[in-house]
Amino acid sequence: MFKKPTEKEAWHYWRWRMLRALVEPAEDYRLLQRLVDYFGPSNVFVVTSNCDMLHERAGTPAENVLEIHGSLGRVQCSELCCGTLFPVDEAFLQRLRDEPDWVPRCPMCNDACLRPNVMIFNDHTLEDGDGSALHAQRCRRNEFVRGASSTRSCAVLEIGAGVVVSSIRTEAEALGTKGRGLVRINPSEAECDKMEILASKQALRGRYFPVAKRSAEALAGIVEELGA
Repeated sequence: MFKKPTEKEAWHYWRWRMLRALVEPAEDYRLLQRLVDYFGPSNVFVVTSNCDMLHERAGTPAENVLEIHGSLGRVQCSELCCGTLFPVDEAFLQRLRDEPDWVPRCPMCNDACLRPNVMIFNDHTLEDGDGSALHAQRCRRNEFVRGASSTRSCAVLEIGAGVVVSSIRTEAEALGTKGRGLVRINPSEAECDKMEILASKQALRGRYFPVAKRSAEALAGIVEELGA
């Protein structure tokens, strides 16, 4: 995608995608943040497959977020000339707005173009090894889970994970069985009922709470019930 013959076309798409991510958090993000504030940031960890940084924008501390597919807030060399990650700052975004054909170059090798530090199917150049932002996020998540698992105090709230990509659902079921349980919010009953791990249905018996509602409606009910 980011090879020289197609880099301009690639950045036409990613320019649109990165500028499109510059939105204010919707109501469901704001409601979720009320739950984060209610329990306290030190007692909450967010694992998300979204790359748009909306959890941080809503108020969740960056050190309490794992973006499993990466973040549009960082770019890297598309040829992995180095492990450096560069922030997508306002100057970068303004250039995307002003120059539709701009292809950002890696300032380290001055040859390959940059690419977002996100997972892209059939592209194996994501910088996510030791020392990367993603690696640091995973380490913080693992430390949080170890602490919660030692006291079996972890309750899992899964929101809008659907059934297409199983990564979030699988982790939610695994953690839910080790802790207080799993609340799964999805628009349809079918999306709530499907289990990714065969043993989850039995292991979560009495501790599985499917909520077949839109995320904002479901979260509003939880916030009201808790008085958050």
